Amino acid sequence: MKPFPLPAPWARRLQFAVWALPLCLAVIHHAWGQTPRSMAETPPGPSLSFEQYLIDYGQVVPTEEVRTHFGFMNMADRAIQIDRLEPSCGCLQPKLDDKYRELDPGERGEFLIRIQTANQAVGPKEYTVIVHYRDPEPRQTTVRFQVTLPDNQVALKPRALMMYLSGTAPMVQTAEVIDRRPNKFEIVRLECEPANLATIEPSGEFDDSEDHRHYKLQIHVNPELPDGAHRGVIWVHTNDPAYKTLRLPVAIHKGVAPKTARKGFDLKSRASSHGDHSHP
Repeated sequence: MKPFPLPAPWARRLQFAVWALPLCLAVIHHAWGQTPRSMAETPPGPSLSFEQYLIDYGQVVPTEEVRTHFGFMNMADRAIQIDRLEPSCGCLQPKLDDKYRELDPGERGEFLIRIQTANQAVGPKEYTVIVHYRDPEPRQTTVRFQVTLPDNQVALKPRALMMYLSGTAPMVQTAEVIDRRPNKFEIVRLECEPANLATIEPSGEFDDSEDHRHYKLQIHVNPELPDGAHRGVIWVHTNDPAYKTLRLPVAIHKGVAPKTARKGFDLKSRASSHGDHSHP
């Protein structure tokens, strides 16, 4: 006896059920095997939020320094503490006011960046500052600053002075300020800070074949300095508002320097120790 044939719609429904059954079982198994995560298990996000994570100044005119600031806010429901600012270059001078080191929820703050343009190569530059903070977990956030420095600039040679002294023999070092711009400034005053570190005097000026003005300086190191490491800044004051003051870091070690001290006596990193100093 032949089996009674199913109507066409019922045959199609039976075939669909056989095909869909494994899929339904798999979905049910997956749903039962998952344990929903509670909100308490979700790790909190970063607390510190910046108004801008990238500031692009574009092309700037020749100037002594370029300044900008980064504003931020505590977006969390817990207090945060900013531990330190880590710049990508010694030419950066990030400054954070003490009143912004600890922020309650909803409080705002900012830090300033100053870039000394003298001795910086021309063209586009990108600098970064890593902000290290706790909320209370240790965290860090990176902000970026871009600027394009023009061809006509002012330079200091060397970029920094580093000297080793032994005994009380006098030492004289030379440096020069180079003005590559069409309208040259004049040096009106030279000073050293601290004043007992050295004395500075001009030793002539000349224009080279490319019409760049060279101002020669002589630095007379104080031979009566006590033994140990000494750091300071030579300030070059001019009559040009665009380059009112130029800054030449100085590091001197008096006496016999151990090998470890010689390796660590690095002006590129230590010159920034004067970065928070505000000079008239």
